Amino acid sequence: MKKVQNFFSVIRYALACTGICVGVLFVAAPFSCKLTEEGIEIVSVDKTVPQILSFDFKQRSTLEIVCSEPVTLKEVQFKKADDSGGTAYEVTVSYNETKTAAEIALSAPTEIGVQYDLTGVAEDLNGNSLTFSLPFTGYNDNPPVLVFSEIRSEGTAKTPEFVELYVLKSGNTAGLQITGGYDGKEKSYSFPMTEVQKGEYITVHFRHDSDTPDSCIDETGSDLALAAADSKNNNCNTARDLWAANADNSARIQKTDVLVLTSDNGNTILDAVLFSDGTKTEWQKALSKELAAKAVAKGIWQSAAITDAASNAGATTTRTLCRQNIAALAEATYESGAIIPTSAADWFVVKTSGDTPGKQNSSEKYTE
Repeated sequence: MKKVQNFFSVIRYALACTGICVGVLFVAAPFSCKLTEEGIEIVSVDKTVPQILSFDFKQRSTLEIVCSEPVTLKEVQFKKADDSGGTAYEVTVSYNETKTAAEIALSAPTEIGVQYDLTGVAEDLNGNSLTFSLPFTGYNDNPPVLVFSEIRSEGTAKTPEFVELYVLKSGNTAGLQITGGYDGKEKSYSFPMTEVQKGEYITVHFRHDSDTPDSCIDETGSDLALAAADSKNNNCNTARDLWAANADNSARIQKTDVLVLTSDNGNTILDAVLFSDGTKTEWQKALSKELAAKAVAKGIWQSAAITDAASNAGATTTRTLCRQNIAALAEATYESGAIIPTSAADWFVVKTSGDTPGKQNSSEKYTE
């Protein structure tokens, strides 16, 4: 009888110890347990919510979501972003072999330039779920080919920073964006739905002069003199002027920065320019590093190192950073989505008063 009591005492002691160990494990990390013939087995529980890695159009009526792990999408639908009580359209979902990518076939066509929201739930194999609302712009089947042409990084409220682009192929700018490493993705400039023509210059101004409201009007139609000519704002009555929202009139571009032109809700890089005033040994913003690396991976820029960026030393409000191979590029024919390599060799800061927004760039280099 004593042996039996000793046996049960050992069992109780072992279970008590196991309970203590299991309790500690539960505090330290998410675990569960199951009883097997060999005893108690500790099983890890995955409580990691699946992440959406990318989201963009594959075809006119097909979106693609790529996730960090296999998922099942539920309750997926889309509707116009500004129509809270409007029609919500159903979709058809199909997956790749690993279920990490899902194709979303839209049941209704989208309108070019109109903002939509895709909503639903992504659930992984362990039941962890992510409720998502993904904004997207109606599919644009005729995007233009644009390249950065001129950058004013040194601006003021009266003489704002600007980004000039040159049109190499006609098309509609709906869905295109400009993102800066300093400015951040949340302040990306989204182009309005505008038909642009090959050979056009487009100047995007990054501040509004409250004293001259007539000079700060988006020229989205055929009238390129709609915004009143203004020598300080550098409006050009023979080129297209557009204006980025900037409520506090703060600086939006730095002398050392990375700018990218994108489509597909910011997922596809179409052009990029990396520039530095030479005072930094590395990119100061994490986003600058990210955008520089993506530009190199896309084959647009040769190196993501700040030492291989275009020199922006000496830039002022009238000494801008100008691309020097626009005329050569304009002689070629391009298809939508064309990748046009560039490097620091194509850019330099032009002479004092050499800024030319909306016009052919100066070819005279600034020298101290």
